[in-house]
Amino acid sequence: MVKEKIMRKYLLPILLVGFWSCEDTKTSESEQINPLIGSWTLTSVFVTVYSDPTQTLNFVADGETTYGTMIFNEDTTYSWQGVVNSEPSTGLGTWSMEDDILTFVENGESSSWIYSISNSNNWSMSIEYPADDVIEYATLSQYNWTRAE
Repeated sequence: MVKEKIMRKYLLPILLVGFWSCEDTKTSESEQINPLIGSWTLTSVFVTVYSDPTQTLNFVADGETTYGTMIFNEDTTYSWQGVVNSEPSTGLGTWSMEDDILTFVENGESSSWIYSISNSNNWSMSIEYPADDVIEYATLSQYNWTRAE
């Protein structure tokens, strides 16, 4: 009888305090991990040249003439290395996103891409370049990615 009273008096409050202190530790919306964080593998590149007639060049990642890896880090840095149509390219810098705009800053130069995420494992980004003294025709470049395993 004395043991029951002691248990009711001390053990029950301890258990209740223990349950109350085990709050659900869900990450708040402001602390959610950005869906782009991680490593991505290039799947394809489409380049539309607004010439007369318009031409679209398709480069499917084949591991030889077209391939690439992009890594987005939580500290908003990124690195990229790959080959498109046998032309090697590398880069690193910082990135930011707002709405559907993904901005890269590399060596003090920024470029803003429109991006979309179709699910947690696939996304694409595109950018348009106007015709100028260097590029005879305006172009649209689209890069498609899948999450690296």
